[in-house]
Amino acid sequence: VVSTQSTGSREKVSTYITWVNNQLARGVNTQPISNLERGISDGVTLPQLLQILGEEAVPEVVIPPKTDAFRKQNIRLCFQYLQQRHIHPRNSTAPDVSNGNVK
Repeated sequence: VVSTQSTGSREKVSTYITWVNNQLARGVNTQPISNLERGISDGVTLPQLLQILGEEAVPEVVIPPKTDAFRKQNIRLCFQYLQQRHIHPRNSTAPDVSNGNVK
């Protein structure tokens, strides 16, 4: 038996994935995601998404990240980019996203 809450949660995740993919489709050399946690934490998708939404590249990101350290750095740079624009993601930090914990 699947609870209503888990079904609702899956529907939310599916909605987020659809929204992310719709935004990525507007970009150049972007790939759709099928898993929200892996997609956002890969060090590529988040910088691309922010570039599409903000109409400017996140400075200093390395795409594709050649190591796990570069992947984590890309995510940290994305959070810095957001903070510089006075955007503060609620309940989410760069380490959370790096670890695949998308809240």
